[in-house]
Amino acid sequence: ETELPTPRPVPLPCGQRVVLVSAGNDHLLFVTASGGVWSMGRGSTGALGHGDVEDKSQPAQIDYLRDLYAVDASAAQEHSLVVTACGRLYSFGRAGSGQLGHGDLETRRQPVRVTGMRGAHIIGCSAGGLHSLALGLDGCVWSFGWGAHGQLGHGDGTGKARPARIDSLAKEARIVQVSAGSRYSLALSADGRVFSFGAGKRGALGHGDSADVYTPKAIRGVLERRRVVCVTASHSASLVVTDDGQLYAFGTSEFGAHGLPSGVPKTARPTKVEALPATAHAVGVSTGRYHSLVVTQDGRVHAFGRGTGTTGQGQNAAQVRGTLDGVGRVKVVIAPSTPRAAHRPPAQARSRSAQPQTSS
Repeated sequence: ETELPTPRPVPLPCGQRVVLVSAGNDHLLFVTASGGVWSMGRGSTGALGHGDVEDKSQPAQIDYLRDLYAVDASAAQEHSLVVTACGRLYSFGRAGSGQLGHGDLETRRQPVRVTGMRGAHIIGCSAGGLHSLALGLDGCVWSFGWGAHGQLGHGDGTGKARPARIDSLAKEARIVQVSAGSRYSLALSADGRVFSFGAGKRGALGHGDSADVYTPKAIRGVLERRRVVCVTASHSASLVVTDDGQLYAFGTSEFGAHGLPSGVPKTARPTKVEALPATAHAVGVSTGRYHSLVVTQDGRVHAFGRGTGTTGQGQNAAQVRGTLDGVGRVKVVIAPSTPRAAHRPPAQARSRSAQPQTSS
């Protein structure tokens, strides 16, 4: 394994323009402007979607999705999710906790359509540690997989091998973004409220305590006075961006991945992150277990946490340099984030009839 101190281009065939990237534990998913899905990394879990267990050191297009047009994708610990323009959700990889949504615990090494969502038009997805979230065009959220801590949002700790709509959330708000963490979930409403549910031990729910939450609960306090526009969940820390460009964090962080000083390794309530330059206006964020990336309005990418030269110990976030520096405004799409469902695929892509296999 080799660590890279600066960004390097990932080779794709000439003419392929990447519009979305999602990084899992050991694999990557890329969505291109033409709606294609490419993957690379460890193949033993089946999460690459190529029908085998071979590792891929270079991106390879997933043939099973070649005749569809992808608008969103999410890579997780050992499984992957893809949403197509026609509102269908596909999953592949390991399913030991039902996180593929096919009603069983069988591994799928190629994309299989997830059924049972009552005709819902899916526009977004988020793959967590051992659970999955799907977002419908109507603002409803569906969940499946491991649910021991309430991360599925159905009021108990029961897991589900098939999608189930989170009815209590549907009654509260219209959801526009979801993010599945390791053992908890976040949901962002159209009016800028943040709902959290699942494991509360590490403070990542933002409710000021360590209790597990089994039904989606709106985060009170400082976020009530602001409109949130982006959320991201990780192993045990959450980050949100407000419409005025501010960044807030809550949860427990290793190596300063939440952007707060080392003296604040855990905060159970949203706390403003001061690591960004004073003039920076955040518009997007994505966080992993050991580091976070923030996109600002001027197109720059900032990082903090392990391997970035700053660990939240009173230092500013490090601007990502290398191939991203000196190229003008950088367009970065962070996954999971606002889906591309509003983008219409080319007519030829919409008319193609070939389909990947469907679960029974």
